[in-house]
Amino acid sequence: MAASDSADNGYRRRAQFYRVEFCESRDIEFYLANIQENKTEVLEIPCGAGRLTAELARRAKHVTAVDIEPHMLESLQNHLNAIGLNEKVSCLLGDMTKIQLGPIFDLIIVPSEALQLVPKTVGKTVLACLTKNLKPGGLLIVDTATFNCRKAGDPDYFDPATIGATWINQWTRPLPGAGTLNRSVRTLKDHEKVVFEFLYKLSEDGSVSEQQFTETMTLYLYERQWFFENIPPEISEISVRPYYDEMRDLSQPSRLIVSLRKCEGSPT
Repeated sequence: MAASDSADNGYRRRAQFYRVEFCESRDIEFYLANIQENKTEVLEIPCGAGRLTAELARRAKHVTAVDIEPHMLESLQNHLNAIGLNEKVSCLLGDMTKIQLGPIFDLIIVPSEALQLVPKTVGKTVLACLTKNLKPGGLLIVDTATFNCRKAGDPDYFDPATIGATWINQWTRPLPGAGTLNRSVRTLKDHEKVVFEFLYKLSEDGSVSEQQFTETMTLYLYERQWFFENIPPEISEISVRPYYDEMRDLSQPSRLIVSLRKCEGSPT
């Protein structure tokens, strides 16, 4: 994300409850299948509050977890300390359009619509930048949503039947310790992007809202052809899949998961 995206997408305030809000696990086994136990150096960018990070760290040699929002990294670091994985993860403040750690990673993961936080002109810069941080033979995986599925729930905040509608209440979940988090959403979609406005209510006793605020998230639509047209020159292979596993009705795929392999002979 570029610096402005952190503010525009409200991750500063959402960091306090992001592990409650974003808790799905359907992609974890897919990523773990690309990791050699205690051998793979992984870059996860952006990492958020660490939904994937701990699972990756348990299998990988080491995980570098990068995010542009300091409050997300603080939440992640506290979580890693609590579960005893802090020595297997480095938490770094960084921007996926500019990060320069060197070609040290076997696997780079851009998870769950993260690339879609930036328009496609910036997305090209992201691919080029992250490729430079891959080892020769390394793999870059980018997970995007198509927002074309007829069914609700992929991603969990998207329901095509409610585009243009007023506020739709989605769920109420318990917060750690005490209290609840309630989220509602309203959605607009055009040929370039999908705009989500979230309404959050944080309650201490389940009845009185102590906090209420809205955040807007804009996600840009990436197509299969765009990736083929914007492959960095160091990439030797590209593969595309419509979901994390094969047990799925793919007549109208909800995901566009792209894997890019860096040339074995690329200079380091």
